[in-house]
Amino acid sequence: MSVQNTLALRRWATPLTIVTSVLVGISGVMMFFHLGEGLIKGMHEWIGLLMVAAVVTHIVVHVKPFKRHFSQRAALSVMFAVLLVSASLLDFGGGGSPMMAVIHSVEGAPITSLAELQQVSTQVLIDKLAAAGFTTVSEEMSLNHIAEQSQVHPKELIGIVFSE
Repeated sequence: MSVQNTLALRRWATPLTIVTSVLVGISGVMMFFHLGEGLIKGMHEWIGLLMVAAVVTHIVVHVKPFKRHFSQRAALSVMFAVLLVSASLLDFGGGGSPMMAVIHSVEGAPITSLAELQQVSTQVLIDKLAAAGFTTVSEEMSLNHIAEQSQVHPKELIGIVFSE
């Protein structure tokens, strides 16, 4: 590839990589927390495909620095860790990912069990939830029950219960 072509690609590949990464990141977080899923799902998928093209072009433009990362122990460690976490989230047998199974167990467990898991009193968790506006909570209720009653997603409650 000529220097002139590389410079032309660089002018649009890096900004395109930046903007598509930000959009896919924001929409991915929104989808994770079930915020406007119907509104953003299509955009997330199409911008994701555009992001793949932008990243591939960015790699082509920066091939030497890209290759260098595969000879650095720290970079390889980070890549391996991300691949390992990603593999743990895959659903190989149709039974769901192990990580999602843990999350669903936490969402379905009574407050007493979550308190035991965190090694705090049940009242500490009830107080955390009350401080966040969830006042009709009993120790035998699950996060799923509280979320349904309050019309919020259980993941929002996980963030409250497991906050410091």
